[in-house]
Amino acid sequence: MSSCTSHFIENFTNIINVDIKETVNANYKLIEKNNIGTGKVSEMSINGSINNLSFTLDKSLTCSHGEEINILRFLNSSTKNITKKNDLIVICPKDKDGYLDLHIFIIELKSDKTSGAGNQILCGKIFVDYLISIYKLHFDCKFDVKVSYYGIIASSKTVNMRQASTSKNSFYNFNPIKKNGVEIKILNWNPKTKLPLNDIYNKTS
Repeated sequence: MSSCTSHFIENFTNIINVDIKETVNANYKLIEKNNIGTGKVSEMSINGSINNLSFTLDKSLTCSHGEEINILRFLNSSTKNITKKNDLIVICPKDKDGYLDLHIFIIELKSDKTSGAGNQILCGKIFVDYLISIYKLHFDCKFDVKVSYYGIIASSKTVNMRQASTSKNSFYNFNPIKKNGVEIKILNWNPKTKLPLNDIYNKTS
């Protein structure tokens, strides 16, 4: 592991609470427990066999008294959609010619109704921007950092991707969405098909 990447992982890991970290690997399964038993999408398999640092904001935590803690409790929950959380955030760091290249994937599991999912991912982008700013402010980062964001909305509404015989032939159709100056590229995916995050990363990096 090279210098920029190791510096980022070592120090960014110290920013994120261990309780929300995820280990995304070749056989990772993203499970939305609140959706189990409902008509909503509750899980999706992911091939994440790439160097990554991942976490979820959509996890129930409890304090020492057994009381559930809302990760975003500092936000006013009475404001519509303000406390929506992302199912999974995968950060893929890589050294490139003396600077750190970060590819960040913000993933949402949805049912056939995807309204609001784009805004939810845009909010996740803003949140990760904040975390990266904290990293650059508090640690001795002597190199430039380039960040590319991608949103993935996994919905049963999306038509299954026709699988190519090799990953070289696979094409992923990202479409940009923008609101009030915040922009991100979005890929719609059917969760019945394993998400080849490693191949998507290779095609976008």
